[in-house]
Amino acid sequence: MNNQEDTCTQASLGQLDTSCQQCGSNNIIFEWVDHTFAYGSGKNPTPIEATVPVITCKECKTEYLDREGERIKHDAVCKHLGVLNPSEIKNLRNSFGYNQERFAEITKFGVATLREWERGASIQSPASDNLLRLLCIQGNMNFLKDRL
Repeated sequence: MNNQEDTCTQASLGQLDTSCQQCGSNNIIFEWVDHTFAYGSGKNPTPIEATVPVITCKECKTEYLDREGERIKHDAVCKHLGVLNPSEIKNLRNSFGYNQERFAEITKFGVATLREWERGASIQSPASDNLLRLLCIQGNMNFLKDRL
């Protein structure tokens, strides 16, 4: 594990916790750590590696990940599965200038499903990922739009 302490700021990592979730202390540090976690269930879950910002409270010694750390882990799972991550899906939608409702109308994905994919609450199936990737080709989006 790489326990090199980092002097990262809120600006460099997004919205970070500024106090311990366990005891409320402001005496916390952020470290970038090479983290291996299990993905999947059963007897043989897949080990996945990601470098994440770990928050450690110097008062109660609690260690945890914030939203940014969880996002990084989610992106690592998407990479392992070979599917677009939430940011890539959102960027694809935005590249056409569509809000979620219009993108869902054209693609026939559910709005709630699209929201879950974009916020990392769920991961799209390989079939849905294939359709999303085909939409990277402008003519394919136009084809679907013309079918409405």
